[in-house]
Parts: sequence; structure tokens; C-alpha cells
Amino acid sequence: MHYLEIKGEAVWKGDIILSKAQLKADTSKSLFGAATLGRRWPDGIVYHKIDSALPNQSRITDAIKNWETHSNVRFKVADAVTENYVLFTTGGGCSSYIGMTRGEHFTHLANGCSVGNVVR
Repeated sequence: MHYLEIKGEAVWKGDIILSKAQLKADTSKSLFGAATLGRRWPDGIVYHKIDSALPNQSRITDAIKNWETHSNVRFKVADAVTENYVLFTTGGGCSSYIGMTRGEHFTHLANGCSVGNVVR
């Protein structure tokens, strides 16, 4: 599998951050093999936080509305005791992990990332 290392993270296809488990997976049988290792969010509920320093936060809330309209996935704001959650934060591009990861799951968004980038 070919990926770029960007700021210490393995980025595949320009916007997918691969976990250590995904990097170790045998993906020789399928280019999508690493992606299938993403864990599902229990009961389809994605807990999230939005970094207060992230500009144009409406692109996150608009993306959440889109996901909830077109899927069974639901979003809830994470609180202080939530263990696994997505943190929408600033970054050098538009990238995220696949599925649920343990702890804080970063979704990096540069200023130029649109609602469409967030949805995708």
C-alpha cells in the first residue's frame, strides 16, 4: 500500500489517516483491505467535539445534518467522560481516520475544506 507520511501520520489516498493496525494489515488481496479494519460506532452514534479554534464551524454542523438526513448515523456532542469521539480540528488538509478509533479521533480540516469535503 502506498501512503504519504504527513506530520507523523500515514495518509492514504490524500484524505484517509491509517491507524497502526491498518498499516500492519495484509492488504495484498484488496486495495480496500486496510479501510475495512475501521470499527463501527456502537449503535450508529458518533460522539464529537469541535475545536473552538476551528474557523467556519458551520461546515461541521452542515455536514452532520447531511449525514443524519441520508443515513442512520446520529451525532451527539461528547462530554468530559466520553472515551471515544471525533475531534474536528484545524489541519493542513482534509483528512480523518476510517470508523471508530480509541480515544480522540482527529478529523483535520484546513481553511479550504468545504462542507462537501467534510461529508466525504
